[in-house]
This record gives sequence, structure tokens and C-alpha cells, in this order.
Amino acid sequence: MYKSLSLGVLFTGVLLTSCMNDENDAQIKALDSIMSNLEIDTANVSGEVLDQIVKTVPSPLVMSSFLEATGAEFSQDLLHDKGMADDYASAFQMAVNLGVYGADLGYINVYKKNHIAVDYLNAIKRLADGLKVGQFFDIQAMRRMTANRNDIDSLINITTQGFEDMDVYLKERNRDVISALILYGGWVEGTYIACQVIGDMPNPPKDMMERIGEQKLALKSLYDLLSIYKQQPYFAALIEELENLRQAYEGVELITEDAEATMEEVDGVLTVVDHSQSSVRITVDQLREIRTQLTKIRNHITSQVS
Repeated sequence: MYKSLSLGVLFTGVLLTSCMNDENDAQIKALDSIMSNLEIDTANVSGEVLDQIVKTVPSPLVMSSFLEATGAEFSQDLLHDKGMADDYASAFQMAVNLGVYGADLGYINVYKKNHIAVDYLNAIKRLADGLKVGQFFDIQAMRRMTANRNDIDSLINITTQGFEDMDVYLKERNRDVISALILYGGWVEGTYIACQVIGDMPNPPKDMMERIGEQKLALKSLYDLLSIYKQQPYFAALIEELENLRQAYEGVELITEDAEATMEEVDGVLTVVDHSQSSVRITVDQLREIRTQLTKIRNHITSQVS
């Protein structure tokens, strides 16, 4: 239904160069070491399983596209403060907020607010530099593209490739925990923006309410993913907040009506067509409670407190 959330579809980004002080380098090594010290059943939580978990999480870029299609106006007030990028000292904070700023940049680009994009490119640059994952992007090219509204598609394409390369790089070096935190921050911010936009409407659009309701599946996936690290520093608070959000989603119903698949010719190719249908039952009260819990999470992860 949705393009899954990966580093490649999360952002619309920036060239970064690695410049680290010794203290920050030590923080990154400590966060990276989580992967090698995890007490988990690797037979049950393999790289393939983790990839399947991630694939159920929709991209915040897609969520922003749905918002734009409803006719909802762009709201700069919903964006995270770009100036706070300099305030994050720990690798944990930098990774989560790299995801947050990436989702913001996707929202900006969907609405073609190029004049704002450069500031968020710079914020992403500072955080990615700190995490030593800046070598995959060309910031000067990105800035040139933001100057031309006609280059938005090119901007998205080139940065998509950059973040896909970064994702591979992190996984090859057993830095999956960094990827997980970036993805988490992006999902929280993208869903937060959507909830804020439609939550104040007297009659929220049914299709957007359903999009929010469908995040129940993504939430379960993220909870399962981050729970792998629940015994590690920094993660206990994330898990507790996600549990509160899961309770807010408890009454939301995801319904699938199974139907027999058929063989049909599509563009000259015999294809299996699934006729199953899905629907979402979510009330306005549920939507607003979800928004309340998401706002708490977003405020926590964007604060300077780890």
C-alpha cells in the first residue's frame, strides 16, 4: 500500500563531511557497541527479520503527500526548530533528530517550499557530520536544486540514492541501531505533522484519519524493533512512550476482508490479482488521543534531554 520507510525514502538531503571531536567519537562508539552487546536470540531476530519489520513502516514523505492532496495548507510552525541541530550532543540525540529533520524536509519539498529547504539541509548536515555518515551526499548540488522549483524531483532522487547508500554502509558496519533511531525519528515526525494538521479540523478528512489509523501496524513494527534494545541505555524511555501510544491505538480497528485471488492479464502479462480489501475504523476522539501521545513523544525526542 505504501512505499516502506527506509533511509533512502526518508529524506531529501545534503552533503556532509565528517568532522568529530574525541568526545563525540566516543559517544558514537558507545552507541555502535550496543549492536555487538545485545543479548537477543539472533536466530529469531536476524537481519532479514529486521528488514521485514522496517518494510511495514510507511515513509513520512508519503504521509506528507497525502496531506498535500487533501488541500491542507503548509504550516511552517509544525517544523522542528532548525537551530536546535547545534544543541544535540549525544549520538542518540543526533540519530533520532536526523530522522526528525529528514521528515521535515520531506514535508517542505512536497509543498515545494524551496526557500525553507536550505535551512533544513544545513541542520541535517550538522547532525550527519556528527554521526560520520556525511560522505554520501553533495550539499552544494542540493542547494542548487533548492533554488529551482523544477528540480524538486531531481533533489528527491539524488538524495534517495544517497540515503540508501548510507543505510547499506551502516548495516555493513553493524551500525543498525543508528538506522533504527533515524527511522524512528522520521516516523514520529511525519505522523506528528499529519496528526497536528488534521486533528484541529472540525471534520477531519476520512481518508487522512484512515492513514493515521493504519499507523497502528507501523507502530507495532517500531515497538518490536526498538524493544530489541530495551536493556540498553537511552531506550527505556522510548519503549515506555511507545507503550502509551500503543494504548491510544488500542481501539483502532484494522479490518481485512479476504477474497479469492484471480489470474488476470495486466499489460500483456498474466498476473495474480488480490481482491482482498482493507478498512480502518478510527474515531475523532481516538485520533486526538493519538495526537496527544505523539506530541509527548515528539517533544521528548526533540528536547536536549536524552
